[in-house]
Amino acid sequence: MTYPPPPGDGPTPPGMPPGPPPPPYQQPYGQPPAAGGGNNPLGLAAMIVGIVSIVFVCCPYLGILLGAVGAVLGFIAQQQIKQNGQANLMHAKVGFICGLIGAGLSLIYIILSFAGAFSGLFV
Repeated sequence: MTYPPPPGDGPTPPGMPPGPPPPPYQQPYGQPPAAGGGNNPLGLAAMIVGIVSIVFVCCPYLGILLGAVGAVLGFIAQQQIKQNGQANLMHAKVGFICGLIGAGLSLIYIILSFAGAFSGLFV
């Protein structure tokens, strides 16, 4: 007793419809994704600069400068991300908030330093 060959092995017998076409090829590795989406580099930069501004509160003028840069980058990145539909809105928000916190803490540090210097506490 002989069994018929499994479908897809060999040529199609006469009178039979051809089988389905092979599946399409996948996108090759290393290719960029299709248009749209992605991350905004300003969002990541804002987050990094904002966090560094908090670290540099002890260097008050540098903390204010970095905080201002982080806040501005975060604000601009938020606008671009909303406009372009990109994915890293949280990075931009964190950069904006950390920039404001870093600049604010640095400003408080400067005010308290001057107040302490003029009151004679740090003599």
